[in-house]
Amino acid sequence: MNNVDSFSNKPNLKGNYNIIISGQSIAQGQYSLAQSNYSNDKIFNTGAKYLECKSSTHVWQTFRNEMMSPYQYVSDYSWGCGMEYSLAKHFTDLGHSLNIYKPAWGGQKFGTDSSPGKFHISSDGNTLGEISQDIISVMNTQKVNGVSFDYFLWMHGESDGRDALDSRNAYETNLRRFISKIRTIQPNIPFLIRQLPSETETWMGAVNIGGREAINMAIENIISDTPNCYLVVMPTPFSQGDLIHPSNPIGNDQMALAFWEELKVKL
Repeated sequence: MNNVDSFSNKPNLKGNYNIIISGQSIAQGQYSLAQSNYSNDKIFNTGAKYLECKSSTHVWQTFRNEMMSPYQYVSDYSWGCGMEYSLAKHFTDLGHSLNIYKPAWGGQKFGTDSSPGKFHISSDGNTLGEISQDIISVMNTQKVNGVSFDYFLWMHGESDGRDALDSRNAYETNLRRFISKIRTIQPNIPFLIRQLPSETETWMGAVNIGGREAINMAIENIISDTPNCYLVVMPTPFSQGDLIHPSNPIGNDQMALAFWEELKVKL
């Protein structure tokens, strides 16, 4: 019996899953839908919905061919396709419904108390960057409606890896703060954290030597001592345009599969 068959025959599987996908541009999606060659069954998947962000209602909407993170939205055919389309296919192929909330913004490091970023959490936990505040707001709103999130998928670190050493060293502290703050709303929500690809050359001429390895070490440290946090290992080779971002459907399919391999044993 293959893995899919044995998995699909597990008793008492939950039918509906709510997940958060967040992070930098890697989480947003890295190529235009018009050039993606994704088939309609990936884009218009009847079993998958996304959460309308930055609204007072936070309503679940059917998947459609536009960017699912509103922060840098340009048009229906700009930055429109991330790994969520392939990930939804993995869920719905086994008869699950999937709801996705995707607050992501490219080029944003965690920041420090003196230089807050979009994902910033202050040391006292009271000051939040825009996206962190939105995540907390959405989770609280859904909680009032009796809705919880099953998983938090995290893809971050590249901007921190390109910055100064103090920023890289702060990444571990700030990611711990971020996880802790999210878990004040929903205790022990599982975090699946994507490692960065190995550093084989500079990215746009700006990667400091050892930057990605430093971020991956911070991630590994957190996973080693933080309950319910899991490492998502990137495939080798990974189909990328610039050694960081997937720039074609293959790269996003690979990234979705890497998350799915971790998720499917936890469902």
